[in-house]
Amino acid sequence: DAGFGNAEATYIMAKQMIEAGACALQIENQVADEKQCGHQDGKVTVPHADFHAKIRALRYAFLELGIDNITTWLSYFGLGKKTGVDMGGEDSGLVPSREWKRKSYNEAWSPGETVITGIGQGYLLATPIQLAVATAALANRGNVIQPRLLSHFENEETGEIVMGPEVRIVAKIPTDSSAFDVAVDGMIAVIHGSRGTAREISHGLPYRLAGKTGTSQLISINNEEGSDSNNIPDRYKDHALFIAFAPVENPRIALAIIVENAGSGSQAAAPIARKILDYYFLERLRRASVEAKIIDFG
Repeated sequence: DAGFGNAEATYIMAKQMIEAGACALQIENQVADEKQCGHQDGKVTVPHADFHAKIRALRYAFLELGIDNITTWLSYFGLGKKTGVDMGGEDSGLVPSREWKRKSYNEAWSPGETVITGIGQGYLLATPIQLAVATAALANRGNVIQPRLLSHFENEETGEIVMGPEVRIVAKIPTDSSAFDVAVDGMIAVIHGSRGTAREISHGLPYRLAGKTGTSQLISINNEEGSDSNNIPDRYKDHALFIAFAPVENPRIALAIIVENAGSGSQAAAPIARKILDYYFLERLRRASVEAKIIDFG
């Protein structure tokens, strides 16, 4: 799928890692607002509490960062460029910049657009494979891997099996591990925390999962129109997003789920991810065990 989605679900990673003189955002049990930015060793604590305080803190942080730093760090995660996956038709998505805005619209970049880009909306576009690559980079603590579809191929005449290319690390995100820890802790709380937006999929989960829910908004709805999804044609409803990796302690798989026009990432996309991960970690092992017993005992 080479389709696009707003990268709000992925951008939480970059926005928690940027160190260019701005605030790192960390989920703790303290109320924070923009006046605290720069205190506590440069970290703003974002609470489980007041939503508006979070928004103010994020807005201040993005404005302090500026679009140039945001663009640079998004590119570190592989957004705005092709991943190099071994298939045709891949697109590069879009990470907007001052230069892009001037060339495309002959207009200067505005501070409001910096905030909008910071939360993953506006001009910012990402493909599903880019979201998966960025998620894997977070799980790998900064190693950006080139994705591939080919595992191996077999010579039909000789039966010889030739393996596909080795896993290739194409970039290293230049930050220390503590920045990744902040982001991963937040993603763990999304699944396993008492207020996590995807906590419903944690019931009976035999492994630890880190994830992030999100939505890709297709149209704007003003207050006069209301926000009742029942009044919106299906083709204009938000796309549901979910990114995740597991297990947290020793990541083996990273994924990005996009369900078109399905609305909530927690309700539509996260349950699909749970099924995929359960198959990968549990069902495959169960089947392998059954097959082994058949071989052993006939």
